[in-house]
Amino acid sequence: MSDASLSPPPADTDKRRQILDGAREVFLASGFDGASMGAIAKAAGVSKGTLYVYFESKEALFEALTIEEKRTLAENICRLDHDDPDIAAVLRRLGA
Repeated sequence: MSDASLSPPPADTDKRRQILDGAREVFLASGFDGASMGAIAKAAGVSKGTLYVYFESKEALFEALTIEEKRTLAENICRLDHDDPDIAAVLRRLGA
């Protein structure tokens, strides 16, 4: 087996995005304990084997999703207009 076949897939690919979107859907609906890699694969439209090419475990997938969600939240918080008196609009932007 060549070294190229052992290298991990690129961090940001369309397939990875597809998996994270499917995982988000399943984790939100079923929680961590109720989510299975099979259900995530189905929601993502990929095979279970493909999940393991990108993420070594459900825990690793959940961690990647959590990091992404925290990064998005931090970016949204940094974009808040401190002079904007419309609290409802600010909260809607955070929830988007």
